[in-house]
Amino acid sequence: MNEIRKKNLELIKKNIPELYKKIIKLDNKKVEIIQAKSGLPTAKYFLNQESFLLHSKFNPKQEANSIIENSNLKADHIFLFGLGLGYLLTSLIEKKKHQCRVMVIEPDIEVIDASLNHLDWEIMLREDVFFFIGFDDNQLSSSITSFFSMKTFEVIETIKLPSTARIHKKYFNELIDIIDKEVKTVLYDFRTRLAEGGSVFLSIISNLPYILETRALKTLENFYKGVNGFIISAGPSLDKNIDYLKKVKNRGVIIAVDTALKPLIKRGIQPHFTVVADPSYLNYEHLMGVEESYKGFVVAESGVAQQIFKDYTKNIFTATLNKPLSLIIANAVGGIGLLPAWGSVVSMAMLFASYIGLKNVFFMGQDFAYTDKHNHCKGTTWEDKWLQSGLSFAQLQRKERSTIDAIDKSEEVKAVYDKKVLSSDRLLLYKNFLLNMIKNVSDTNFFNSTGGGALVEIPHKEIEEVLKEYIYTSKPISFNSLNSFPIIGSKRNKESLKKVLKSKHLFFKSYHKKVNKIIKELKELNLNSDSPEFIINLAQEAENLKNNLYKEASNGELLEMWSQKPIYNYLRNTNKLDQSNVDIKYIESVIKISKEYFEEILPITQNLRDSLLTAINSF
Repeated sequence: MNEIRKKNLELIKKNIPELYKKIIKLDNKKVEIIQAKSGLPTAKYFLNQESFLLHSKFNPKQEANSIIENSNLKADHIFLFGLGLGYLLTSLIEKKKHQCRVMVIEPDIEVIDASLNHLDWEIMLREDVFFFIGFDDNQLSSSITSFFSMKTFEVIETIKLPSTARIHKKYFNELIDIIDKEVKTVLYDFRTRLAEGGSVFLSIISNLPYILETRALKTLENFYKGVNGFIISAGPSLDKNIDYLKKVKNRGVIIAVDTALKPLIKRGIQPHFTVVADPSYLNYEHLMGVEESYKGFVVAESGVAQQIFKDYTKNIFTATLNKPLSLIIANAVGGIGLLPAWGSVVSMAMLFASYIGLKNVFFMGQDFAYTDKHNHCKGTTWEDKWLQSGLSFAQLQRKERSTIDAIDKSEEVKAVYDKKVLSSDRLLLYKNFLLNMIKNVSDTNFFNSTGGGALVEIPHKEIEEVLKEYIYTSKPISFNSLNSFPIIGSKRNKESLKKVLKSKHLFFKSYHKKVNKIIKELKELNLNSDSPEFIINLAQEAENLKNNLYKEASNGELLEMWSQKPIYNYLRNTNKLDQSNVDIKYIESVIKISKEYFEEILPITQNLRDSLLTAINSF
């Protein structure tokens, strides 16, 4: 064993023990080290009785330098496909910009093993290079999400080791698609949270008195274990098989997303649960006007439009969706029930189906596409609005089709029954959200029983087959006992919640004063006449105050729930500074960034202080 390999194995044993265990058991017959014309080591890779050179047979180092020099080195996130013996990665580390994040994706552990003889892994560990080994798409998606950083993101570059991309051509093409999907997903989620501002926080505060009169989702955990069920969305294909749901007759749990409630009720179908997540008032309209005729229960995220809580209080099971304020409330009252969904409401419905213990779940109306040139099925709120406009049926059809034709970034994709269907960037993102979440659910089986659309990644079962195999042979389920479940707002829970909210109110009341004070001091600072020692001390005081917000994590999370923009701007601006030369000019730049940060959070701390006081006095 050469000294480089011995040193690398010791490093991997200490830092990546899972990889070490695999390496020491490996009998590597895939990679053979040979000598290039330059005298440097190169390698042959063997696959299916063929051999491939991983690097140039002349000068692998020169080849690597050429590839890296012709790449976009202004990128802050670089995906490197193929490690080889490490020439490409070594060159990239030497030439990449400061704080650029690098992720190496290597399909073969045998190549990793071969690299240990030649590549100094200490450099990679010091540079915090991300590694992904293998072909598991599910784990790769998760790894890309962890690798991605919004605070530095501006430009992404994908660099390939030509031999690896050629050997694993199919996987490399899939990789490009996965990176594209996951980056879009992260960006969409981040932009959504930025756009929310303080609206969700204020919605939860205003809903609090009503939430305390509802039941907690946690009381339903595994309540229907082993039962089969349906998730109904309002996609265009629902029109084809909606009437089959009349045959379920309480032998399966019917879960509707909010947009599907009215179409179902109009066809005489009562979903047992309707899931609502979007905080906008427009989403309330999907439930408006059917509060008397709807006999089922609403599963509502704590930040939805207040009118939903007003109209359906007695029939609501409240859920939390990883929002910091919701989690604080939940912890104070002994738990509410977490559905950590993101994306569209169908993701929340899917998690709810798993949460209550359903064994087999069948999606219906989940097109993720404009099947037959329609936006939705018949009977939705949108159709009602269009009908009220006085347009004829033909005019309505033309209007609907014109809205679809005008959609930006639409594309034809694979559909069920081996057809093609028109979808959009946004709908495909929602599908990606759902599929990523399904991957992490182990106890529930999901099938697509939609009569069209783009959900082709999970097994498809025709609705007639589902009824015969899973429903007709099942016993009826009782839903009567749900009305007797206890409400959240017991006397003890209310007292506990008040205590927690008062603590948060006092923190932000005090912190607001401190932010006011530091802003005044930073404004009065004279960079020309004040001593360097005074300037440095003030910069440290500002840094300490910023860090104090996160001393108790939930305080920083509450402020970021209101708006992530201040900390996002702060981190991006400080990341642009040259941290290799911390002189007085650097300190002055930090002071400027700190002042801007505190000016941004000042009104937020006031809003948090005031809204928490409102919450305390609301019950």
